[in-house]
Amino acid sequence: MPVDILFPSGAGLTTSYSDTLQNAVTVNGNTSRLNPLNWIFGVGANPRTGAFGSSAWPLYKIGASSIDAANCLQWLAVGDTAFSNNLPAYLIPIALYNKNVYGNTQFSQCTLLQKTGPASGNNWGGLAVGLTPAAIGSTLNTSLFNPGLFSYTLQIQANGQGSLNRFGIESESDAVGLVNYGAGTFNNADILRLSMNVGSSSVVLTVTQNAVVLTTYTDNSANRITTGVPGLIFYYPSPNDAFKSEWRTFSAGVGL
Repeated sequence: MPVDILFPSGAGLTTSYSDTLQNAVTVNGNTSRLNPLNWIFGVGANPRTGAFGSSAWPLYKIGASSIDAANCLQWLAVGDTAFSNNLPAYLIPIALYNKNVYGNTQFSQCTLLQKTGPASGNNWGGLAVGLTPAAIGSTLNTSLFNPGLFSYTLQIQANGQGSLNRFGIESESDAVGLVNYGAGTFNNADILRLSMNVGSSSVVLTVTQNAVVLTTYTDNSANRITTGVPGLIFYYPSPNDAFKSEWRTFSAGVGL
């Protein structure tokens, strides 16, 4: 009988995972990384019409926060300052990439330790559910919103504004901003949670901030996402901006 080694299913598989995001290991000489036995880190593709052009790249490290000198996950941006593409990154807990979690009702929760930077601009860190790394396919476009991964995301910017989004089918027309939040909505030390309740005809998304429901959104469109797993994301990295997007105390799994 064939055995699905890369994407197992069945009783006994993990349906919850937590990580302080404070423990650093060295990987192939690179210090300050999450344990690669626990996390998948990847960068999404973003093809464009014509020449690919210069790019800004997302990275991360586990390092000391300027708030309390304790370790945390720090998103970084490197590359060309005169970029024509900026590429998104994701972190997926390996333990949750299984068929007991994939496409099921799920949540992602993390503490927004610190966000600083320009009042407007790029560098959005945040949460994801229904997250699936995915190639764009043959469709080239001129939008920065086609990220090479499918997911619902809660993205937070330095000035405390944010957005709830859907990145779905291979079309920039399905990069949809579902809910926008004004400046000052999100603050340092907020405990944020994004959940997706997968039903037969709709997906209900819930955003909570410090255990208080901020948003409930029902996606009953034909393009609603019913696949993927929870994780963390970082969109629109910009090396031009002096910024901080720091996170700590992650948890995720099946449930709301």
